[in-house]
Amino acid sequence: MIDQTYFDLRMTYQQFGQKLTISISELAKFWSISTKQVKRRLRAYEEQKLLHYYPGQGRGHLTQIIFQSSFRDEVIMGMKQAIVTGDTITIFNC
Repeated sequence: MIDQTYFDLRMTYQQFGQKLTISISELAKFWSISTKQVKRRLRAYEEQKLLHYYPGQGRGHLTQIIFQSSFRDEVIMGMKQAIVTGDTITIFNC
């Protein structure tokens, strides 16, 4: 199941669509974690096939994130999973 931090990312930056260009430090502030943890989290999402992560090359270059699915499709999929598993907390917190 997709975690809440991923949905927070998609919800906050949904106006950018499938492609997001952002700095690692901005994501660190957004999630309130270190830049190293941001990189780990993005790699984990990439392993889950939620996105493609292209790190910025060198200091000051922005990271590129390309999401695999539309946000709408991911919300629908997440809700279906929550219904099947009976996860009422997820269902009613959306």
